[in-house]
Amino acid sequence: MPGDARLSPPIRRSLDAGLLLHTECVKVNSMKTIMEALLAAQQIELQSTKTTPAQQSELARLRGLVPAPILGHYDRLIVRGKKGVALLRNGVCCECHMRLPIGEVASLTIANEVHLCSSCGRYLVLAPQEPATPVETGPVKRTRIVRPRKKSVA
Repeated sequence: MPGDARLSPPIRRSLDAGLLLHTECVKVNSMKTIMEALLAAQQIELQSTKTTPAQQSELARLRGLVPAPILGHYDRLIVRGKKGVALLRNGVCCECHMRLPIGEVASLTIANEVHLCSSCGRYLVLAPQEPATPVETGPVKRTRIVRPRKKSVA
């Protein structure tokens, strides 16, 4: 419908913008889906030495969702004995324990691109937010420090 000549230019532009927005949303969801599939594949691969046929079929399905260049980099890391995907929790890579720049963390929240840790080279996925548990503390008892008095000079 965006190419329909009967529509006025403002309506055509808004439809084009809506189509671009929809395309961008699909791209965001697909990148998030790709990274989640890669993380799930890593969990299956590292779970145990023997995998069942059901796990192998699930692994093949998950690897099919990931583009070849991303999968190639992931496989190179796995061959070296490293994890290919790292969780990012509180701005820190959970594999190399290095804090990432806040700009990189902010761009990771947008999730429309694939991000690599600048220190260890693993793919980064934001860890799910854990609810903060309040710490119960009792009333604070302050102890008074008693110091000896100075002797007066007479």
